[in-house]
Amino acid sequence: MPKPRSVFRIVPFRNRKGSQSWRVTGTTQDGRKIRSNFPNKALAVGEKQRLEVEELNAQPGYNLIQTRLSEKQVKDAERAFQELHDSSLHDAVLFYKTYYRPPDRSKTLVEALDSFMMAKEKAGRRPRTIGDLRSRVGKLASAYPDLGTYEIRSEQLESLLTGSPQNQVNYIRAWKTFFSWATGKGFCSSNPASLLERPSVERGVPVALSLDQTKTVLKAAIGNLFQNFIALQLFCGLRRGEVERLSWDDVHLKKRIIVIHARTAKKRDWRNAEIPECAMEWLDPTKQIYPPSIEWKFKKLRKRAGISDRKYSNVLRHTAISFHCAKHKDINLTRHWAGTGVDPIYNHYRALVDDEEVDQFWSLTPASTQQ
Repeated sequence: MPKPRSVFRIVPFRNRKGSQSWRVTGTTQDGRKIRSNFPNKALAVGEKQRLEVEELNAQPGYNLIQTRLSEKQVKDAERAFQELHDSSLHDAVLFYKTYYRPPDRSKTLVEALDSFMMAKEKAGRRPRTIGDLRSRVGKLASAYPDLGTYEIRSEQLESLLTGSPQNQVNYIRAWKTFFSWATGKGFCSSNPASLLERPSVERGVPVALSLDQTKTVLKAAIGNLFQNFIALQLFCGLRRGEVERLSWDDVHLKKRIIVIHARTAKKRDWRNAEIPECAMEWLDPTKQIYPPSIEWKFKKLRKRAGISDRKYSNVLRHTAISFHCAKHKDINLTRHWAGTGVDPIYNHYRALVDDEEVDQFWSLTPASTQQ
């Protein structure tokens, strides 16, 4: 049986003191009788409206409330709740404010990548750094070319992480750099890469060439294009990147000094590296320091010398530092010569070579190597 329709009325009357009063009377849908007196009509009208709203809200599918929203805004809110189901409209608005960017402030990953690389090139980042960033951020742009930077989540980044732990760390570092830049430009509101768990990396045991391995490498280098490339690392302790950016104007053979300018040094801080006496026999100003395809040719040379394992990729500089430290027994002297810190030398390069081979190493010349 349907519930009876509730009806409320306002009835004027005089109370016992003779004053004019107003009474709200009626019966609710559940049969409860209402009889409330008020000293003026405005209060009675308010009570009648409250009771009517209360009764209307008790019916399924209806809610009548007082609000500052317009009818259009109420209808818009109703449509939003239909889409959200049981979710909070307030939470949806916060999510929108956090991640959404209007078209004039948003860029797709491809567009953002182009702007990012232009910014890094303009800032003077080195070609190797530019190439690494373009490759690693480019992988992300290739996977989601049409997505805006504000749409990328950490879960999407995590799905692209593959390879060794060190490779994953390198990707995370590049993505953090990119999204930090994008956040500063207003293309996204937060850095999703900062939520990625950085894997643990177990560092391999540092290696240095033995005297016999050194002779094998040097024999193959004599008279070849990579003779200077090898000598500058093996006897002068330069990094490959420093050799790549070096010119003969920086090599002062008479003074036996190599000037590593800030534009050349890894940490953009200049230093003077002494040229050992044996290196004077190997350096040839008539040949290029860093000829084309040198990395590929040196890789083939390492393979012929039996040191093709990846751990030998920086072995020339490691060997130089190890033999320099073994000869001088002064970590601070070696640190300044090689442009590195005390800890790396103490932890990685100290005691890597045989002390009995030290003098022979620093006496190696093209003539003695061929004997």
